[in-house]
Order: sequence, then structure tokens, then C-alpha cells
Amino acid sequence: RVSCKWKHCPLDRWQTAWLELQRFCFGAQLGTFETLGGFAEAVHTAFADRARLANETPPSTAVALEAALGALGSLGYPFHRSVAPLGEQPGIGGRPGRFALLAALRVLVSQRLLPGTKVLPVGSFAWGVDTLGSDLDVVLVAPGGGEVEPEALYLLADIFVSSATASAPDSAWAPPPVPPVPQLLQGATAVLRGRGSGYPVLTIRAIVDGEPLSADVCCAGQLGSIRDAVLFRHMIAQAPELATGLRLLKRWLRARAMPTSCEGGYPQVFWMRLAARTFQQARSAGASGNASCGGDVAGSIQVAHEAIQASAHGASEEEAQWARSLGGCDTGRAESEELICRRLRSFCKSWSVSLPAWGDVLNLTGEDPVPALKRLAIGVYGATTLLCLMELRYMAKEGEPEMQPLSTHQHMCPAAPGFWAAFLIPTGSEAEGAARPAGHDAEVVAAYVWKCSGPLESVRQCVCNSCCEPRAASVAPAGAEVARLGEDGGQAFLSRRETDWLLWARISRSAASALALGHGGDAGRGVSGADGRWEQPMGLSPSHFVTLLPGDPASSLVAATALRRLQDLLAEPEIAASLPAPYPLYRFSRRAMMESRRTLAGEAE
Repeated sequence: RVSCKWKHCPLDRWQTAWLELQRFCFGAQLGTFETLGGFAEAVHTAFADRARLANETPPSTAVALEAALGALGSLGYPFHRSVAPLGEQPGIGGRPGRFALLAALRVLVSQRLLPGTKVLPVGSFAWGVDTLGSDLDVVLVAPGGGEVEPEALYLLADIFVSSATASAPDSAWAPPPVPPVPQLLQGATAVLRGRGSGYPVLTIRAIVDGEPLSADVCCAGQLGSIRDAVLFRHMIAQAPELATGLRLLKRWLRARAMPTSCEGGYPQVFWMRLAARTFQQARSAGASGNASCGGDVAGSIQVAHEAIQASAHGASEEEAQWARSLGGCDTGRAESEELICRRLRSFCKSWSVSLPAWGDVLNLTGEDPVPALKRLAIGVYGATTLLCLMELRYMAKEGEPEMQPLSTHQHMCPAAPGFWAAFLIPTGSEAEGAARPAGHDAEVVAAYVWKCSGPLESVRQCVCNSCCEPRAASVAPAGAEVARLGEDGGQAFLSRRETDWLLWARISRSAASALALGHGGDAGRGVSGADGRWEQPMGLSPSHFVTLLPGDPASSLVAATALRRLQDLLAEPEIAASLPAPYPLYRFSRRAMMESRRTLAGEAE
């Protein structure tokens, strides 16, 4: 247009490629490239012309981006034409086992899927911040760089079924056998979730060098995961000490059994972005001469990181790798350990007051605040956030270099009835689903769940180490195999975001105040509800679930203490003002009502 206010300048091929890389990596415009192949071609075009790269780009950005792409190139990403792989060597702490598991998956995919299908790591393993117990997250990429159809995961799941039931052919005319499953995957278990949803995930559990490892294989949303890998590698290239803090935070979150995205909690990328952004803000404050706590945090982490690396040179290679993997903890270097732990605890203290809410943008320094970054906290209601705030407050406590580990199942919502738990339920107008005023009306109550109803395909199986002991190869696709989850040893649980299940519970409000009344005389009354202190049975949702309790608070001091701790936290004005709305009562899906009706009809018969 003649009257356009913008100045129009023609761009050559190199300028277009560099602009596309900036849009994709730092603008989160995933539509810039249709496939991974298009992204790789832009990388080749931009980094092949070294003269223009040095003269027309910010030096720090170009160097860090090349380091990020080189690190991913060593993991199999197709950037080798113009970016040399860094040749990253596997460390210890489970990382060599994940490299071996990745290699076995690539062999399996090359044998059973279309030739040229790639298996690329994403998540913490691709970022270089995986720790002991981390999963291996991978995406399947079709020949040419496009997305793989979901049927590919169904085929891989069927392979584990057939390998477990395969027998020798009884006829000379039998068809030739398919290539055997790689030795490392023989005896592995596979759980397929989301069949028919368009976003299935295949979890493969294998024993590598005596240690259980799991891999989550998916085929959708690959460009978003790849973009996150590039972005985090870029940040770590600019500030290597950031990797130390991220690894330590991951260990703490795992030790305190913080709900994962599979369990209905915040996704891993939420915590990693929150930590990285807090670190960047503190680092920026320190660089500008701000004498606040934030500047001291950043400088201390940098000093501690350098101390860890320097002290590692005087130790054995195994100890040095262990120090780098764990960020200085468990290495005997008390000063560096205390420094990093103390500064990370200060971050947890600030997060324990308020977490990013629905619609808050978790963009990093140099990253555009795009709408996609507003969705990381969506779907997490007040009950889950309250639990996270309680655990963050525990992480912020001084005096303990290591987190006291909890049972992996402590914060899982069981799919089987017969348990005591704390629930966050709305009161007043919020109980009917009305808009939440400032300082919401909600309360934490103890309830005994005596019945559960819902579709079986929504039940999930825990794949922690205690649930996945070495056993014969088997697969548990969602729905059909749910009935044998207990036989397989996996804890059956429900996602906190599940809306198709009803938890029939009895709530005793007097039990919620048992600690204040004391533990003699009336403290043991009301366990059976015979004294009339039980409320009428009511239907709750997994979104109301906070955490399990060891028993009835009216008769258990431990349960009453845990319940009171949550109630006191909710009573703090800052917490009440920042907490997301509790999930409304009486908001049941049609499917939940149908399943409940079917369950009650079956009991009547």
C-alpha cells in the first residue's frame, strides 16, 4: 500500500533464513516451519555463510544458538550440514542408560516403521539437565521431517504384546519372522495412553544395567518440543550455571512427589521456565548493580558453579561427573553445596507465596510473550496449587541439604476407593460455580472416599520404580487392560484434571477441627459416623483432591497435623488472594453421570 507506515525492504535468502530462526526460536511462531526439515534447511542457510553471520548478527546470540544446535546435533538432530556436533559424552547418574535406551528405540523404529523415521530426544535429556530418575522423552519424525501418524504408536505397542506371546512356527510354510526386538527392550513393559485421542503417548519401561528406565514416545506436537530444546540449550550456553540450578530443582521436585503433568499437575516445562526466568531476573539485577537479594542469588550460583567445576578437577572422573550431574550435592564439597541449595531455597520461598496463574505469560529473557505461553498453568485448580505451595514452603526450609523423600504415591489420586484424603472445596456462592471474588471462599476438609465411578479408560498406571519391578514383557493399553493394573504391580490413579470420574465421599467437619479439640475423650469419636457428625455423602472430583491422609484426623495425630498445616496455609491472606479458584462442586460431565448411574444400578441388582 502506498500509505503503509512500515518501510518495505527486500530480503535475500540468508536474511530470510535468519529471520525465520528468530521467529521460531524466540518468537514461538511454530507455524514458521511446517516440518523439521524446513527448520534444518533454515539452519543450514543461516550458518553456512560465516562472514554474514559474524557481521550481521549479535555475536552472543549467534554463538549461543550455534552451541545449542551443535549440542542437539550430537543427539541426532539434522543440523550437521552447517553446525558441527559438540560430541557430548554421556555422564553418569542414569544418562548412559538413557543413551543406550535411545539407541535401542532407534533400532526398533528402523526395523518396524517406515525407513527414514527418526527418533529425536526432547525434554530434560535434550536440554542437558536430566538427573537420576529422569524419563527419556522422544518424538517420532517422519521421513522428510513431518509428523508421524498415531497409528505408529499402536504398532509399536502391539510389538511388545507379540514379543511376549511369540512362539516358534509350527509349519515350514509359516511367514518369515519379523526382526527381533532389540535385546535391551526384551522383557520391557509398555503402557499406551490416549488411544483414539489424537495425542497418544507410549511409555516403555526397561531395565538397563540393573536400573529401571522409562521412555515416553509421542508423535504429535514435535516442533514445540524441539523449539523448547533449542531455547533451553541456548540459555544454558549463555549461562552454564543455569543447568546446575535446574538439575537440583528437578531432584527436589521428584523427592517431594510433586504432581507431574501426567498426574494433573503443572508440566515440567512450567517449573523449568519458572526457575530459568527467576534466575535471569536475578542475574540481570546483579549485573545492573542492584544490591538486592536477587543479585546476590545470581552471583552466588555463578561462583558455586565455578567452584564445583574447579573442585571436580581434583577428584576422580566418576566423582567429577557426579558433581556435574547433581549440581554439587552429595560430593563432600559442603561450601558449594550449601551455597547453591541456599540460593535455590530463596527462589522456592518466593514461589511459595504465589505461582503464575491462568493467563500469566512465562516468557524468558529475549523471548516474545506469545499466547501459547499463557496456557502452561491452565487446568490446574486451587487444590493442586495449594499442595505445590505447601511443598515449595518445605523446600525453602533451611538446615537440610537434601530433601526428605516422600512416597511417589503420596500425592496421587487413587482410582480405587477406601482412602482418606484432604480436599479443597468451595463454599458459599463458589460452590455453585459462581465467579470467585477477591479472597475466595474455600476450605480444606478431610473426607473418606468409599466409592469411585468413571470410565476405565481414564485410569492411569504408575510407572515408578516400586511399581515396575522386572517382569515378563506386557502391554497395558488404555481401557482394555485397566482391570489387570493391580496384577501388573502398578498403582492405578486418576489425573487431577479428570472430570469424568466421581469420588463418593463422606466429609466430617468435626474431624477437621480434631487437632484444636485435643486428642483425649472425644478425639476418637466419629470414626464410623455413628454419632451424627458425618455430613451427607457428596460427590467430589479428582480436581478437589489435595493429598492423601494417613487416616481419620479425628483419631490420627499425624493426619490431623497434615490437615491443619494445609488449613493454616490457606488462611494466610497472601495465599488466599493468589490461589486459583477451587474446582466447583456439582459440576459433573454427562459421561460421569452416566457411569455413576451404571455403577449404582449394578449395586442395586
